[in-house]
Amino acid sequence: MSHHSNSTGRRVLVVDDHRLSRCFILSALRQSRCTVKQEETLAGAMQRALSWPPDVIVTDLNLPDGTGTQLLARLAAAWPQQATAPAVPRLILLSADDNPTWPGSEPPWSFSRVLRKPCSMQELLVAVFNSDFRAVEEEATAVPKQVFRSLLEQELAQQIAQLDVYITSRRLDRARRVLHRLIASAAIAANPELEASLRWLDRACLQPIDTGQLAAAWYDLDIQRRKCTVGNVD
Repeated sequence: MSHHSNSTGRRVLVVDDHRLSRCFILSALRQSRCTVKQEETLAGAMQRALSWPPDVIVTDLNLPDGTGTQLLARLAAAWPQQATAPAVPRLILLSADDNPTWPGSEPPWSFSRVLRKPCSMQELLVAVFNSDFRAVEEEATAVPKQVFRSLLEQELAQQIAQLDVYITSRRLDRARRVLHRLIASAAIAANPELEASLRWLDRACLQPIDTGQLAAAWYDLDIQRRKCTVGNVD
């Protein structure tokens, strides 16, 4: 049994160390009158879930100290078994993969679904409430567009130098991790030109032998980054 019988007022734990993505998810859930707690790590999520049992856990696949799948497995082992214990929370996994699926074998107990990151508000709410849900108008979000754009600009400024190091040293797996976060941020902040440029560079990282393609994609990203920094206006 859920902690709440109605569709609103659900307890949701959001686990994501990506600030902009977490801000977007919290905004959507709070607009839908959910009670929301947030954590950035697997360890923090474990402690929070056992002390504040949620109805639903929304977690990123990749966390600083583990994965969303490890979180689910550890919760399954630690969840109290008494008849009076709270119901096991459902889990929604967020993945930056183009065609996200549950990684590995069959998921344990409370798994609900995998959503591609970033998902729309509608997709998120349908998954959280496990049913159809009225579309949330863009204007209804508690966080103004400009806040997301400002967060994107800050994230770009913080990550671009490290991304350059990873690409120059051909540590392309690490570069792609940074790119996946930036792609999600650009999509949330509604910057399709920057998102397209980041996706081009991500594809180029899959073909490291083609240094010309990698250089062209990096140059294009630098142009879009400068536009984002200079022209961050409605």
